[in-house]
Amino acid sequence: MEIKAWYRLSYVFVLFIASILVNPAEVVGAEFDYGNNETQNDLGSLVQFTEHKIYKDIDVMISFARSSGKGLKISSSAESAGRGYVFFVVPASLIDGKYIRWQWEGSVNSREPVIVARAFIMDGAYDIRNSTDFPVGNNITIKGKGILQVLHEERVAGKWGPVIVEKKVDIEPSSEYVTVFFELVDDWGLNKSSERGLFGWLRRAFWRDMKTVTLYIKFIEINEGPNGEGN
Repeated sequence: MEIKAWYRLSYVFVLFIASILVNPAEVVGAEFDYGNNETQNDLGSLVQFTEHKIYKDIDVMISFARSSGKGLKISSSAESAGRGYVFFVVPASLIDGKYIRWQWEGSVNSREPVIVARAFIMDGAYDIRNSTDFPVGNNITIKGKGILQVLHEERVAGKWGPVIVEKKVDIEPSSEYVTVFFELVDDWGLNKSSERGLFGWLRRAFWRDMKTVTLYIKFIEINEGPNGEGN
């Protein structure tokens, strides 16, 4: 997956997914050059990956790996339900009014359309090293004004994409920093794991193909103008 910076960022960087094959919660950093000969090494310079256990009684098993030709692969196993995030923190003043453009695709073993992927911007800076940001059994902790903008979501059945999505950022945050999230959504586990006892276990064990969700993100760009202009 390649992430390109906008006009005020003179450093275009490539995120190498090979370094995160083992630990899905490992932070992979890249340096942002803000054009003033200073390099950000704090939260604003990190691309982060993590799975999030939002259901107390259902395990989350989401992996992150490099996929040849498709960029970053995020996949949720058959027994899993929860969320998988790819996100980065940036100064709000630098992203507001810019254009976020990305390519993604994926699949879900569902005959009916379900939400499998979202992109959104949240107020404040998030860090996977802070357990209170991603509490077990709950959604992401709200900071400031919470969700500032839902950029896009995919409601699909079966295979979908690849599609290129572009959205203009229009936010009014209360914090200096905001966090841009790309999210894999897996709620399929709820359909099977809500049943207790032997029957519930059998459903979860043998209906695995009904719960697999996969998302590929090939690139993310943040540009000054639409259609990749001002990259």
